[in-house]
Amino acid sequence: MDPPQRVKAVNRLAEHGLLGTVQAPLERRDVVGSRLTHKQQALWTLDHGGRHGDFYHCGALWFAPCTPAVGLAAAFAAVAPDFDALGRGVGVGADGAPFATRVPVPTPTVIAVPTTATDPRRWVQEAVAVAAHEPIDIATEPARVLVYALPDESGAIGVVGHDLHLDEQGLWQVLGPAISAHLTGTEPVREQLRISDLADWQQRELDGGLLEFAVEAGRTAVRDTPRCPLNVRGARDGRRVHVGQGADAWAALRNRAAEHQVSSASVALSAWYRSLRTWYPALAEAPIGCCTTARMRPELRTTLGNLTNTVVVVPAADWPEMSDADLPVRVHRALTAALGTADLPFESVFADEPVQDEQIGVRFTFTENPPDEPDVLRPSPVQFGYAKSVLSGEVRVTGGVLEADVDHRAADLAPEAADNLAALLRENLGFTD
Repeated sequence: MDPPQRVKAVNRLAEHGLLGTVQAPLERRDVVGSRLTHKQQALWTLDHGGRHGDFYHCGALWFAPCTPAVGLAAAFAAVAPDFDALGRGVGVGADGAPFATRVPVPTPTVIAVPTTATDPRRWVQEAVAVAAHEPIDIATEPARVLVYALPDESGAIGVVGHDLHLDEQGLWQVLGPAISAHLTGTEPVREQLRISDLADWQQRELDGGLLEFAVEAGRTAVRDTPRCPLNVRGARDGRRVHVGQGADAWAALRNRAAEHQVSSASVALSAWYRSLRTWYPALAEAPIGCCTTARMRPELRTTLGNLTNTVVVVPAADWPEMSDADLPVRVHRALTAALGTADLPFESVFADEPVQDEQIGVRFTFTENPPDEPDVLRPSPVQFGYAKSVLSGEVRVTGGVLEADVDHRAADLAPEAADNLAALLRENLGFTD
């Protein structure tokens, strides 16, 4: 099969979500490699020397009502060595190229919350937010771990890091459950594949494997898409508008998904698209970057590190005129095709841009989190104060409750305009209270 034919074949496999079934398998290697993933290399290039400040930082915070600080510190120390990313730094070779090095696993710092604090929980939240804004040395510091002793003898643990080493989803869905399992004595969370294994596999597949052909197909697919009509390179200060939260809205969204025989994520993306086209018709044809993760692969579900990726959904020409009844099916097809390319490094598809993430101005994220365990760890978001993109619809499901927000860059979008968009999304998602 000649290269053009192979690109077409790979593209068809991706459109049907079958690309992963014919790729070389991901395997745990005997020797821990020193390669960085393509995303890690791009982040090193973009943020070399920390010139972007905390824009490429991530973090997670958990309160533990029944566990004192010393217990949380011990739990982290027990599980952390099981995760490759928590023992990796970045060195620079003689040729100027970055590579992974082995560094000590972070040691938790225990901090006593002042007994004079009026609201100890808020004091912890603000302390972690401050820590998340501080410089992080990617060469030696894979994470910063802060454990808090509250006056009532309960504890809290915050983990912050650079995007090169970690991502927020991995903190919530891998590290948090690992700490919780240790505290409860349940089956431990073991890392099946390391991020170094992913880096080695990815490089092989980009050097003559199917990913090489799929990347070219991806570039072709987005080469002539409309650019976002909003200013994608403005100031990064962000503002979040809460759209709604409730179990009834989640039930209604699931019912609509069952009615159309599509995924809940597709229905939520349809609601976001309908809101956008009503709010600003010029966005009706703009590509939407959908946040996804390599943890879609079952073998990577316990891998810690930055596995976040972006796939692109390009609205078809007839979407603006589609009825609300027909749109979810078309969106589902487009989203399925996009997710079929989840293995393609976003930074490779958009390799012609100096700050690749900002080429996509509008984003959408849908996540389903496991139910909170109120007596073990209660997650609490870490506030960074910036927006990753100009405009983003964020939809989360936790324990049967749907929650949604609109994030935007305040310098490029007036609060009143963002509030109007949030009101449209609230209506389209089916919030009634």
